[in-house]
Amino acid sequence: MSDRYYRLVTLLIDISLPALRDLFEHFAQNDPNITFTTLEGYMNRRRKAVDALLRSRVLCKDQFNNVFPTSVKFDETKWDISLLSSLLLSMFRQTTTPVKNEIQLIRDMRNKLAHRSDTNMMETEYNTMWADAVGLTVKVITHFKGPLVIQKVVKDITSLETRTLDPSKTLEIINTWYLSVVLENAAEMKQKLEEVGINTSFTSNVLQKATVKRKSRSGKPSKRMKSLSTCLEGFKGDFKRAMSRCMKGDFSPPEQVVTIRQKLEDDHLAIVIGYGGSAYLSTVLHAIKETEYEPNRCALLTDPSDWIHVDPDDLQLIVFKDPFGSVVFDQNKATAMFNKLEDIQNSCEDSKLDLIIASKGEILNEAMRVLEQTPDVFDDKIVVYKGTSAPTPSCLIEQMTLMKEKNDPPVYSRNVSQMSKCYVEDLQKTTLKTSDTNYRTIQSKLNDNHCVVLSATDNEGLSKCIAYLTEAFPSFLTVSHRDDIMHAKLGSTGVVVVIDMAGKYVFDKLKANQWLETFDFMKPMVNALDFSKRIVDVDVQNIIKTELGRPSSVSIQTDPKLIHVADMKLQLNKNEHEERITSGMTIVEDR
Repeated sequence: MSDRYYRLVTLLIDISLPALRDLFEHFAQNDPNITFTTLEGYMNRRRKAVDALLRSRVLCKDQFNNVFPTSVKFDETKWDISLLSSLLLSMFRQTTTPVKNEIQLIRDMRNKLAHRSDTNMMETEYNTMWADAVGLTVKVITHFKGPLVIQKVVKDITSLETRTLDPSKTLEIINTWYLSVVLENAAEMKQKLEEVGINTSFTSNVLQKATVKRKSRSGKPSKRMKSLSTCLEGFKGDFKRAMSRCMKGDFSPPEQVVTIRQKLEDDHLAIVIGYGGSAYLSTVLHAIKETEYEPNRCALLTDPSDWIHVDPDDLQLIVFKDPFGSVVFDQNKATAMFNKLEDIQNSCEDSKLDLIIASKGEILNEAMRVLEQTPDVFDDKIVVYKGTSAPTPSCLIEQMTLMKEKNDPPVYSRNVSQMSKCYVEDLQKTTLKTSDTNYRTIQSKLNDNHCVVLSATDNEGLSKCIAYLTEAFPSFLTVSHRDDIMHAKLGSTGVVVVIDMAGKYVFDKLKANQWLETFDFMKPMVNALDFSKRIVDVDVQNIIKTELGRPSSVSIQTDPKLIHVADMKLQLNKNEHEERITSGMTIVEDR
């Protein structure tokens, strides 16, 4: 049974292999694009085509070296069936069309024999394979040889089928056969190992990018898979918009920008806090402005829960804006931030990611107090006071005094005044005037104490009071945010009305506290303003008696509708210039 196997191998090596080699040389000699001299010269002219076969892995490296040897002479007789069939089918695709199927079947038969587990072969299998091998070989020879050559080949095949195999010749054939099989298997194994190495390296990189280091319930470090998300592009867009708005403003950054940059360089993590306004965030963005961060690799986050969407390898910088709450303390956000703080620190340590946490100081302090969290990282926070952060009392009074003395208010002041005027005009048009308010009492308290707090169970009552007050005073200012009061020209303002000091739709604890602090700062200045020098003593009763006589019925009324009594001129003080004082006034029934 082994004899049948070796007889088939001899047929393939002694007859089929030379037939394929002659067919290849026949195609090379008839190539219309290249003048053929020798097969070696032809292959050198077609080297680019063979290089492409190597890159596409049609040929392995050992087969390529057989075609273009470096240490030995060129020898096409060392090309085996596997190499020849690959070259024929790839280099002469159109030319081999008539015998393409035969070339493929000869290669398949060779591979089937080469990869058998034993050499024993039953007679029926042998007869089938022998007939196929003979028919395919003769078909190939017929394609480029004449009848005489075909007759000789058929005669050799018939002789091989019946003669006794020469042991020495068989040994040489078997040696050639197994050498080609071993080399092919070794090349395939080497290629597979290289593919495994490439795939393993690729898989390792994918897993490393798809996981994040966290602590398990036992406290030991472990890795968890990241969730796939497209939110990162949105966070990058938020950062670009924040930078664009920051650069448009006229902001002079404080000295803390240097500290922030140094902190990022040393620890990759900076905690920046401020008090009120947005100076701390503006300071952070100006600190980033002069660095080498790529805008497309920076992100702005406001919700700590979004940390799950972050891939530290895709970003250079992350800015967390108000992660403990923006206006008031947000317990859900603060809890999430504290829970993810350790993961954030690990990411900053393990990668090239830099991170800044920017928060209002009051909110951060409340978060640590309520949640009883005091992370060590907050011990080294950077505090920003400059800009629109909370001013000191002396600073606030100084700003108000300077603005009062200026003749031309700044643009911001004009905008506040214009908004105030439009707001009151609209209020006076839409508010129904009735007699159900204590306007007289409000005005009396305002005259005595210079300050009055109005509250009502509905917005309509407050709207009426504001409308009446602003009608009574020719110079007024309505404000909603405490920054507006800093830009007001108080010296020429009769009354300042603070709208919704504790929030309009919901209670705003932070806003209420800020206004109360501001009122404390303003009180000494308001008390210090002396208006008595501009008031001239007038004998009002005498003027009324002389010009109009005493009114027939005068009573203390609660009706806010004031009744006109008389117009009179004031007696000028000798020490005052006429143009600097009021020269006339209107007397109303409210004595």
